[in-house]
Amino acid sequence: MKKHSKIVFSLLLALLLSFCCILGGCGDSSHEHTFNTEKWKYDENTHWNPATCGHSKAKGNESAHVFGAGNTCVVCGYEMKDASTHTHTFETDWTYNQTYHWKAAACGHAAKSETAMHAFNGDGVCACGYKSDHAHTYTKGYIYNAASHWHVCDICNVRTEKEDHIMSNGSCSVCGYQVSEPVGSTDNYDTYYEIFVYSYNDTDDNAIGDLKGITQKLDYIHDLGYTGIWLTPIHPSPNNNHMYAVSNYYGVNWKFGQMEDFDELVTEAHKRGIKIILDMVFNHSSSNTIWFQEGRQAFVQGDTTNRYYDYYNFSATPKTGYANYGENQYAEALFNSSMPDLNFDSVALRDELENVMRFWLMDHNVDGFRLDAAKHYYGPSSSPDHVKSAETVKWINDTAKSYKPNAYVVAEVWDSANTIKSYYTRSGSDSFFYFPAAMDASTGKTPRASGDIAQAVSSSNPGTFFNSMLNAYNAAAGHIPAPFMDNHDTNRIASGLGEDKEKIKFAYGLLSMYTGTTFTYYGDEIGMIGQRTSGSTDAERRFAMLWDETVPPQIVVDNFQNLYAFPGAIQQLADAASILNYYKQCNRARNSYPELLRGKPEKISESNGVLVFSKTYNGQTVKVAINFSKSEQTVTVAGASLQMSICATGSVASSGSTLTMPRYSIAILK
Repeated sequence: MKKHSKIVFSLLLALLLSFCCILGGCGDSSHEHTFNTEKWKYDENTHWNPATCGHSKAKGNESAHVFGAGNTCVVCGYEMKDASTHTHTFETDWTYNQTYHWKAAACGHAAKSETAMHAFNGDGVCACGYKSDHAHTYTKGYIYNAASHWHVCDICNVRTEKEDHIMSNGSCSVCGYQVSEPVGSTDNYDTYYEIFVYSYNDTDDNAIGDLKGITQKLDYIHDLGYTGIWLTPIHPSPNNNHMYAVSNYYGVNWKFGQMEDFDELVTEAHKRGIKIILDMVFNHSSSNTIWFQEGRQAFVQGDTTNRYYDYYNFSATPKTGYANYGENQYAEALFNSSMPDLNFDSVALRDELENVMRFWLMDHNVDGFRLDAAKHYYGPSSSPDHVKSAETVKWINDTAKSYKPNAYVVAEVWDSANTIKSYYTRSGSDSFFYFPAAMDASTGKTPRASGDIAQAVSSSNPGTFFNSMLNAYNAAAGHIPAPFMDNHDTNRIASGLGEDKEKIKFAYGLLSMYTGTTFTYYGDEIGMIGQRTSGSTDAERRFAMLWDETVPPQIVVDNFQNLYAFPGAIQQLADAASILNYYKQCNRARNSYPELLRGKPEKISESNGVLVFSKTYNGQTVKVAINFSKSEQTVTVAGASLQMSICATGSVASSGSTLTMPRYSIAILK
């Protein structure tokens, strides 16, 4: 009887596990999993073969392969390399970051003692009495949000004065410190951080980045000085990682979390003065959405009363740019058959998309949208109808602002400066990404500096940079320029500049001097590399964010090995000369001098590789000197004194209005 009970229990348990898998544990139960028998993954108890399809919770040989004494599998002899079931021994000295202190494992494993309960307070003192053994120094100036301002230690980022120094309308009630422009602008001139959600931060150990992971890193993003976040698509999608084929515009992809997780992210971001904009893929949807499935059936049946009948452009005969979905069933699909194009001539579709915008702006309090593939709203890929597509962007922008007047809309029009300008003038929308400044999407193993910024750095050419900055300003036609260096579709700037640390820093310094709202791709702040070397996947441009170089991320995109050229974020926070801390200086300049974001660039001089220009906003003028040359230069900037310098190496010395500038340095004067 006991034997039968055990069998019944086992069967019930198996059914329960299968049911859980169907609900989302495995990610997809519609096929039989196969496993990579040449590769092992492991935890402290067992090891297993990962599923070849990428579903992280499907595991092969898990129950049979168990570790015994000595970290060796009792079945096959496989030896565990960086986790352990033995009792760890720890060093006697403390290691610390800005949050915790611990003793590292003396046995060589990544185990840490006591981090959870040994946390520093604002003075760098732990509840146990331990105090970090360096003298705190504060040379970076104030960091602030709408509520308070504070200093952070140059070495460990311990904060001081935050609780006592309270901000009100940009002014401190304790010391009188005045912020020239609040973090998180009211006019949509901001400094944005793009997050490819799948690759950013995994909090539930399923090797997929998630929304909670972004919420967990909001203090990090805020301390970097960013005032906005652009999230790549978060909606349900059959795609494995990029999610640009949306199957439900009103939902959150289960891989990334729940709607409650998203609402918490928005709430916590807003507390820190950070805006959230969503990637809206209105050019096309997934072919497995109810819109397309019912619309296709209605087309076959000739049911013009079906609400989805004209959401798409269907045809009974083949046409250029149309994909086949069955006998006498074709639909326009610019990119591929899994992403049929939406039909903006449909009144019913526009009503639906208006409701989508209202849902996210009003019900879930997002701050705006990034519009994917906006130039393809009308016309074939080879010759888009820019006039009708721009009119559609105008409709989207106007509709969004009818619900939230300050909603920010930035659109992707991957084209020349003249074409981008035509979209600004025809649509009146806030922003269009300025692609001429950015890296391209070429394939190859040889690094190539493409785009105005990378070319200006690699050629030490001030003229290339100033012309680009001015062209971006003029293209915006009185609206907000949106310059950037790279994104999830392009090669990364660090790869384009040959992984040269000083050049990588300098490139971001140049981006920070552009007028408008800039966009930074996650990981650029630590010099992450990424370049498509072959094939048709962008996985090499979307490696997992490296938080700690001692703990390699488990996130892997399309089975491409993560590659890094520089240390992780934790290591760079502790290094005053790191790329990350250079980025923080640049963002502090943008947050401190509103003229940089809003003023028109006016050239003053250009000599010996040093460019001097000015920007004026609201009656205030800043002057900027930039040394593009590879050697120290001296320049005189009349009628202004040094306020701040940003240097890839060395420091700027000033004597009155005369500056001595190391290579790749920037000086801000008033």
